[in-house]
Amino acid sequence: REFGRTAERATELPAPVGDVGENYLEACDAADGYAGRAADGIRSVLDGDRDRFALEVPAHSPRRKRWLAFQVRPLDGGRDEDDAGGPDGTADARAVVSFDDVTERKLAEREVEEQAAELDEKRRNLTMLNQVVRHDIRNEMNVVLTWAKMLDDHVDEAGREGVDYVLDAGENVVDLTQTIGDLTEMLAEGEDIPLEPVALAPALRSEIETLRAKDAARESAVTVTGDEDLPEVSVLADEMLSSVLVNLLNNAALHSDAENPRVDVSVTVTDESAVVEIADDGPGIPDERKESVFERGERGADSDGTGLGLYLVEKTVDRYGGDVRVEDNDPRGAVFRVELPRA
Repeated sequence: REFGRTAERATELPAPVGDVGENYLEACDAADGYAGRAADGIRSVLDGDRDRFALEVPAHSPRRKRWLAFQVRPLDGGRDEDDAGGPDGTADARAVVSFDDVTERKLAEREVEEQAAELDEKRRNLTMLNQVVRHDIRNEMNVVLTWAKMLDDHVDEAGREGVDYVLDAGENVVDLTQTIGDLTEMLAEGEDIPLEPVALAPALRSEIETLRAKDAARESAVTVTGDEDLPEVSVLADEMLSSVLVNLLNNAALHSDAENPRVDVSVTVTDESAVVEIADDGPGIPDERKESVFERGERGADSDGTGLGLYLVEKTVDRYGGDVRVEDNDPRGAVFRVELPRA
């Protein structure tokens, strides 16, 4: 009875309780809101036009959200042919009116709807990012490449080496825009990104050579060691593995305060994983920042980057089913350890 009264207050539907003999149809006709639809539904069941009528209605209170399912079902087949019923001698039609609490289901449905809306928003953002990467950034890099090629005939041998570095880096950026564009397109379409075996040693050596070439013109070029004896092992990844490696290598080289920066690379293989270690001889990372360095937008005090490099590293490695963390190097510096599942 109290449940019915709560429904009555919150939904403007008369509660299906009261004095014996009370005409519930008349009570519905006299009420507002959902009551008119309820009355029509009751009559359709009493008249035999439908076997069942249901109507879900909000029954919120100031302290909680609540939904009720108003249902009408025929009682004992609907009409009692042995009962003379009304004054005209026709049989009475009978039905049961009930309220069921469907709040838990409605809340679950709303949560699914909210998640779907959030996913749609993310897909729209990814589509926009894909357009920026494929169109804006790629076009600008093609302009850089065009002018660099034009300069090639107007520089001496020493300058030509620099032009070659510009051309190589520009072409790498163009290739990367294609990879990122494909990735964002797949994410926007909600597809699972397939992982496949990727040979780890060649991927590492390629990015190390790129780092060496980029830093060759510096007065204090970075020294990278450990790539000569890397074990041959394949890991489950995709084309974005190169982005993980280049971000970690660049991070180690750029954040070193040594006169001649040194980066040590090693790979340890277990039965289930391959662990890549990239160590530098810089100032290291304080314990209180060892987790926050992977957060989006997190940058060091002397960094002029976007703060997205290590964030993308963690997200990509997590997608591979791996793990990345940072520890102290000995005697100084930082070691980034990336554990990748073996193929």
